[in-house]
Amino acid sequence: MINEDLNIEKFNPTKVELNSKVEKYKSLTITGVDDKVGYALVDTARKDLKQIRVDITKKGKELRDDANKFAKAVIAKEKELVSIIEPLEKELKAKQDEVDLIIAKEDRKVLLPDRQEKLKSIEIELSDDEILEMDSDVFAKFFNEKKFQYLEAKEMERVEAENKKKREQELEDARKEGEARARIEAEHEAERVKAEAKEKEEQAERDRLAKIKQEEEESRKLAKSKEYIKFLQEIGYTEETKNEFVIKETETAYLFYKKISEFKKI
Repeated sequence: MINEDLNIEKFNPTKVELNSKVEKYKSLTITGVDDKVGYALVDTARKDLKQIRVDITKKGKELRDDANKFAKAVIAKEKELVSIIEPLEKELKAKQDEVDLIIAKEDRKVLLPDRQEKLKSIEIELSDDEILEMDSDVFAKFFNEKKFQYLEAKEMERVEAENKKKREQELEDARKEGEARARIEAEHEAERVKAEAKEKEEQAERDRLAKIKQEEEESRKLAKSKEYIKFLQEIGYTEETKNEFVIKETETAYLFYKKISEFKKI
């Protein structure tokens, strides 16, 4: 059962009684290990104070428990009583709010052009009825939130446009650089092909001159060979007579000596 007669003064003993106990015991001392009487008096006083403290704590817990129970009972009763009248209060408020909103909308019509202009500036479209449902604070909050989102989106679009333009410029620069590099490479290739063609022409000319020189040399050698054969014929040098000749070679000619005769020493 809840004790509804809550009173903090129910704590017992009172402050006066506790102060009296303190005054009574605070002069107690123990003079030494042989002071049996002093020790007994201090022990008795301590136990007395401990019991009083335990009783105070116990009483405090009892009073707190009663207070908690009482508080819960008060809350339950409060909810019970409020639940009786609150539904009708809300119903009546709804009726008032409906009429107040109609009146407020009518009063806010003068604000409609300005609000429409503000919303248009941030590319927001709302019906007149939606705009008029908002009071000044709600509209200001709504407008500020949407304006922040609008400006943030525009900033993102601007940054994206700049990045796109930058990327396009980089691609264009890369394309031009590639074209320039390709043109230089083409020029180098043309020069290489030209140099290669020139080298081939020069090599062909060298080959032609070498061939002419070789043919001339072969022709000279052939003529010389014919001339040599004729010379041998004129001096009577043959396979049968070759032993009759002695041949010596100099830097510029072959010298032929013919044996006149032979004298054997033995």
